[in-house]
Amino acid sequence: MSRLLSFSKTLCILTLSLVCSLTYAEDLEATYELALQTDAILQQAWDNELAVLELRPQARADLLPLIGLTWNSTYSNTNNPLLERYNTWLYGATLTAPIINLQTWFQYRQTDDEIKSAVATYQDTRQDLMVRVATQYFAILSALEDLLFARSERIAFARQLEETKQKFTAGVIAITDVNVAQARYDNAIAQEIAAINALHDQQEIMGEITGVPAKNVNILKYNITLHKPHPDDIDYWVKTTITTNYDLQSKRYDIAAAKKNISIQRAGHYPTLTANGASNVSRSVPPDPEISNTNTIGLTLNLPLFNSGKVISQTRQAAAEYDTAKQKEIQAERTAISNVRQAYRGVLTQISQVKALQQSVISNKSALDATSAAFQVGTRTIVDVLNSQSDLDQAQTDLEKAKYNYILESLKLKRYAGIIQDSDIQIVNTWLQPPPKDMYPPKDSN
Repeated sequence: MSRLLSFSKTLCILTLSLVCSLTYAEDLEATYELALQTDAILQQAWDNELAVLELRPQARADLLPLIGLTWNSTYSNTNNPLLERYNTWLYGATLTAPIINLQTWFQYRQTDDEIKSAVATYQDTRQDLMVRVATQYFAILSALEDLLFARSERIAFARQLEETKQKFTAGVIAITDVNVAQARYDNAIAQEIAAINALHDQQEIMGEITGVPAKNVNILKYNITLHKPHPDDIDYWVKTTITTNYDLQSKRYDIAAAKKNISIQRAGHYPTLTANGASNVSRSVPPDPEISNTNTIGLTLNLPLFNSGKVISQTRQAAAEYDTAKQKEIQAERTAISNVRQAYRGVLTQISQVKALQQSVISNKSALDATSAAFQVGTRTIVDVLNSQSDLDQAQTDLEKAKYNYILESLKLKRYAGIIQDSDIQIVNTWLQPPPKDMYPPKDSN
């Protein structure tokens, strides 16, 4: 009977925890901190924000005076035998100051919305990075769960195969049972090989975010407390999303900028008034060594009369782009509301799933014990025992994955609402612990 006890995944983990020292592993918070420095998507959003910030001084410059210096030297040759050649120098300063130019003023005001949009986009990308890192982190742990399942299957089937061979040698069972046990064991080896490769693939995928493939990440503690969303009100989360979601904020600033662009294009019809000033000095040597000064000041009024309909067309185009921006905001709001509703229900669903799977583990353990006892007295076959073992292993794997999904849905709920913070990653990180030694396969294993 003792030789038929379950060598389940949990037993393997607990045993390794007791007899093996813990090894260094990558925790979630450290992985996220690395991603903040190396993620290409976040860096693009940051660079875009820096680029958009430069729009402000550029637009301001169009409202300020322009000062220029000029210098000219001319060499002349004449037919006068006494004055065959002479040089003329001309140098001075010019000042141009816009007095009325509504187009440049509207452009300056538009930069406020463009900058706010870029800042909101960066914040949205940063929040998305938290979820992307966590999602891939737990994808690695899910792949590890599949590996532990395959490994547990192999260990259990190896024991069952040995037991079956002994019973066959003793003449208790037929060779058919041995063949069945051997087939199950061989299949478990193949599944373990595939699971190892899948785990390595998930570790490599993390490198797309951090620039470095993940190694042995920390595992989830056995007992974690599951909480419903707070407050437990889906309408609250929807309203919060509409107000604080950074992607929606960015889209609204895009609408404001597009609306100002209509005024910018329409201002092509408006007159402009510019003040002009100049001070020039000229000197010719020879024949006249004297210096002459000329100072001028004036106003330039430009009144557009006809430009072949270009301004009208540009205004219509700006109006169409404004409508496009509004439709994008509508679609983004619908998507955000749908996402936050799904995440809210996802949290509740995973809590129920965890509770159900916890009971399923207990039930499958009892079923395995009963089947093993029945096999000892000959009322159940080895196939029944192996099936019960697989059911227990699968229930334990599903339980751990449900916990992962609960964590991810909780993070997504806050992310879609626009209120996820670094502290949320830090809290999840406290639920993790270093894995037992040799839990992870070596990189070159296959």
